[in-house]
Amino acid sequence: MTSVEIPFGGHPTLGAASYLRSKGITKIVTKAGPVPITAGQDHFVSALVPHNTYLHAKTIASLNTESRVGLHPSPEIREAELGAPIFSPVHGIAFALVSLPSLEQLSRVFVGPFEFNALELLGPTWSKSFMARSYYVITDSTTSGSVRNVKIRTRMIASGCTYLPLAKSAFTQNKLPSLERKTADGGMSLFLVEDPATGAAACALTSYLALHKFEELELKYELTQGVEMGRQSDIYVTVKVSVSEKGERSIKEIFLGGTARQIMKGTLETPPL
Repeated sequence: MTSVEIPFGGHPTLGAASYLRSKGITKIVTKAGPVPITAGQDHFVSALVPHNTYLHAKTIASLNTESRVGLHPSPEIREAELGAPIFSPVHGIAFALVSLPSLEQLSRVFVGPFEFNALELLGPTWSKSFMARSYYVITDSTTSGSVRNVKIRTRMIASGCTYLPLAKSAFTQNKLPSLERKTADGGMSLFLVEDPATGAAACALTSYLALHKFEELELKYELTQGVEMGRQSDIYVTVKVSVSEKGERSIKEIFLGGTARQIMKGTLETPPL
């Protein structure tokens, strides 16, 4: 749950693409930009993702101690959280990319509050961004010719909470005690639960690695997410990189893919214009 429109969401885009492609539609327009879509066999769909990547200057370690709320109690994981790069795939979304050395440590990550001063961390231009944590372990990395192939296990957990006035919150009428708590000023903070599949986080992580870890110009990633919560999702990302005359790397194209299928349908009536 977020209080602002997310400029790009991977899993809703692929889900919509799965349905719309069967109707002959080849492009979806999102707040981040147009998204060309294609459909393959066995319910596989892919999208050419709009991007405006940005590596933020600060990390959680840059904040004062009082602003570091919700860090993991394990020293190893906490240090990884403190030093995690904050990376945006498009304007309006930011992920703390937390690299962990083992699947055992990945399994110890838990859902909970991770509050911070967004203005202090991201600056005024980005302070209204949706932000979450993406924990990951690279399980395999090989090359085939000029292409880098990488397998990654990931978990995506929200990094904070969304403030809503109680009088305006639809959640106050629902039985969701595990997701809410009252604040001193009469509002409510809603903790976001773990997400089994996050295309935007996958695009952020793979773009960051393509720019700052690997040297190849084409990288193919297979990300497995949601295992720990019993909802495994397989996400496929291909990133193509350009290199300037000065040797600076930039993202040329990002292709996001995965399987999707219809599980229900219905109708929505709208009032006449």
